[in-house]
Parts: sequence; structure tokens; C-alpha cells
Amino acid sequence: MARPKKLVSPALKKAQVRVAGLGAMDSKAALGKGLTVQSYTDEVGKLGVEIAEYNALLSSLDVKLNGIKKRERTLETMSGQVLRRIAADFGPDSDEYERVGGKRMSERKKPGRKA
Repeated sequence: MARPKKLVSPALKKAQVRVAGLGAMDSKAALGKGLTVQSYTDEVGKLGVEIAEYNALLSSLDVKLNGIKKRERTLETMSGQVLRRIAADFGPDSDEYERVGGKRMSERKKPGRKA
């Protein structure tokens, strides 16, 4: 499953433009059905805070993922070094080489001839 990208809300952008336009009005002005300029502005602010928190969490996940990838590369390098060291000490056709995950030279498939 792919990790979601940072969130940019079109609804929030549209609401922020409307709040800017409503700025000249009285904050207690009623917009009908219990909706006021102040309650609308508060809701826009709450959504903005939630989106900012969400994006901050994604950023910290990015940092964590970068750390994991770096450790994986380090571990892959070390694994190769271990395999090469065992091959140098015991030979690439030894039981020890196979025991640590190497494929013995005698068990490798010979390349076929190209016609």
C-alpha cells in the first residue's frame, strides 16, 4: 500500500478565500441556520490545524523511512562483506560459504552457448 502524500485541501483554500472576503463584516453577523462569520472562521482554522498536524506526521514518517533505507544499505554492504570474507577464508565452494547464504561454485548453472 502506497503511503499518502502531503494533503492540500481545495475545500480549505476555497474557505480561506471566503473568510478573507467576510473579514470586513461583523464577526457576530448571522449567515442563517445558526451559522455566523465567527463559527465559519473557527471551523476553517480547525481544519487548517488538522491538516498541518497530518502533514507534520507525514514529514516525520519521511525522516524515519530515510533512516530505515540508510540502515538497509549499510546492512546490505555488511552482508556482502561477510560473504566475501567467508569465501576468502574457506573458498567459494565450501560448506561454510553455503551455510551463510552463498551459492557454491559447483552448484551454479553453467552458461549455455550462444548460437
